Amino acid sequence: MMMQMLVAGGYPALSDDRRPPDASNPQGYFEYEPVTRLHSQSGWIPQARGRGLKVVAPLLRFLPLAGLDPAPLEYRVVFMRRDPVQVVASQLRMLRNLGRGLDAPPSESVLIRAMQQELESADRWVGRHAAAVLHVDYAATLKDPLTSALQLAVFLPGLDPLRSAAAVLGSRGGAGEKDPGMSEPASSAAVAEATEFPR
Repeated sequence: MMMQMLVAGGYPALSDDRRPPDASNPQGYFEYEPVTRLHSQSGWIPQARGRGLKVVAPLLRFLPLAGLDPAPLEYRVVFMRRDPVQVVASQLRMLRNLGRGLDAPPSESVLIRAMQQELESADRWVGRHAAAVLHVDYAATLKDPLTSALQLAVFLPGLDPLRSAAAVLGSRGGAGEKDPGMSEPASSAAVAEATEFPR
């Protein structure tokens, strides 16, 4: 959902079409496949300057702090937070929809605790290395997307908050608190790798 808001508001995203929209996420995933290999290949990160990049919490620590050129890599992190209980249910539902349910899945309590530990680790990385961070609550954004969009526009000057909010309203059908079908991890961050909004 956060990547939808960024793109709708005029902030360009670094993404590809390797993971197309599906029943669990009809608006698309806005992912960039090389992110999955950040732990071993991160030399491409400078290409993300001035664009939003979706990164899950366990991979944040692999973002490089310096590139090949003298300019440091600075990250403005928009951290989308969601109740881990809801996320576990959403992820298991998505796996079932894809026909990839686990024969013997771990208990929900184990999955929730693992997610909480990942979030704690990600928070430590962000606290030490991010140039700036904005925490956005998933449920609050569904209820009141304009307030979240206005906060986002302050954090990323140049973003159009009305268009960002409209992206959320459109994905949920325009009213109520309906989950827009987004399998949004509790631990996802849209990393704007830039110090200035591109004009």
